[in-house]
Amino acid sequence: VKVIPRFSYSSAIGQPDARLERILEHIEQLKPLLRANSDVIALLEAGFAGAWGEWHSSTNGLFDGNQVNGKTRAILDKLLEALPADRMLVVRCPRFKTSFFGEEPLSVKDAFSQTPKARTGALNDCFLASPNDSGTFTTRMTEEKAFLHQDNLFVPQGGETCGDGAVAQPFINCQNALKEMAY
Repeated sequence: VKVIPRFSYSSAIGQPDARLERILEHIEQLKPLLRANSDVIALLEAGFAGAWGEWHSSTNGLFDGNQVNGKTRAILDKLLEALPADRMLVVRCPRFKTSFFGEEPLSVKDAFSQTPKARTGALNDCFLASPNDSGTFTTRMTEEKAFLHQDNLFVPQGGETCGDGAVAQPFINCQNALKEMAY
């Protein structure tokens, strides 16, 4: 059995998440548990911040609009420190990874080097749910998808869909889903 944990403080937009200091304390408390059980952790979803731990809608200033900031960086750094070096984590949007590590995706030269960049993958929490996957992608969607296409050769890409309503219909059909997953 392998698990993909995500920790969160809220289960809806508008519910409070935690202050940065509290989050860092909790990650430190979880560190021995994460390390002792790393054999069953496939990867860790960054979590902790925002609604559902999905890295949006923070009530404690953990983002600047839809962008990461110094507080978000502190969470990422603490999570990478808490996990053993052979475990990866995923962040919500390609713009988060490029904000942390730059616009260049991983290459063969850097892959599996256990650097923070080489240990950070992606999570699309609203795959195929709308034209931009409900905010996963920005107006730079073509570039962001190309970034993931290369980066995902070396790091995990996870996700889920979050709706099948009318806005999702052109995208969620099987033929399009297979095309998107293959890319």
